[in-house]
Amino acid sequence: IYDIVCQVRQQKLPDPAVLGNVGSCFKNPVIDTDTYQHLAARYPDMVAYELPDGKLKIAAAWLIDQAGLKGQTFGEVMVHEGQPLVLVNLGRAKGADVVQALKAVRAKVHQVFGIVMEPEPRTYGAYGERGI
Repeated sequence: IYDIVCQVRQQKLPDPAVLGNVGSCFKNPVIDTDTYQHLAARYPDMVAYELPDGKLKIAAAWLIDQAGLKGQTFGEVMVHEGQPLVLVNLGRAKGADVVQALKAVRAKVHQVFGIVMEPEPRTYGAYGERGI
């Protein structure tokens, strides 16, 4: 099973030795049942997993893809076409460019679905860690 999981990941994820990337950029958001029912009525193929407390975890990759962001570029940063949770460096992106791309993806998903996604990468500025 381990070998199969590794093979599937290699097919979907960019090789960091070839294409610099941030890895998984957003946590899967958790929403309440009312929000889920409202969204499921509009998006019946929405990917969600019920949690023990009755809330639902929504697949962040699905949200990004459905928001039309797969393959979208933000300067030198692109939402990976194979796995929309991954941001890739097209060549000369700086940390600030990645932060701008994270903000743009987060804003678009919020605009389309009303869901605020939490970034996974921790970001640091000149004076320490800062939120996005």
